Amino acid sequence: MKNGNVSYEFRNFVRDPLDISASLIARCAGANPQFFALTNGIYADQTSFFERLQAVPEQQLSALQQMTPAQQAAKMAEYTGLQEWAAQRGLPSGKSSQCLGNQAEIERLVQMVSEASSQYTIEGTPTFVLNGEVVPIEVGTPTWTQLEAAIKKAL
Repeated sequence: MKNGNVSYEFRNFVRDPLDISASLIARCAGANPQFFALTNGIYADQTSFFERLQAVPEQQLSALQQMTPAQQAAKMAEYTGLQEWAAQRGLPSGKSSQCLGNQAEIERLVQMVSEASSQYTIEGTPTFVLNGEVVPIEVGTPTWTQLEAAIKKAL
């Protein structure tokens, strides 16, 4: 809200190595407008990432199970072209490589999911929590319309 009564926090909800890779790439930009530009772009281009992943031979995907989470993140970024994609949007490959290998950040993402899952019933993304309660979002009605109404009610 323009009057400063609302603040928000964006939290990733990762489910698999691809989610972790994408989140690490977006978070690599830090807390600035580039984070949201990368995040929005990842959502917009997710079909192409999925298509590239589906083209990876099953043997290579199975090999991921034997890797550390950081190795999995790097391989997923390689398989899907996430690093090149991010480099085209201003995130240098060297920096994204560091972020993909950041075990502490991977653990932080996994911890966020664990905490959210134990505290709330998360049935999908996006999920919005307002003053400690999940905002119910009905399919077929614009999300913002429902969220805005809940925010105004809470004020």
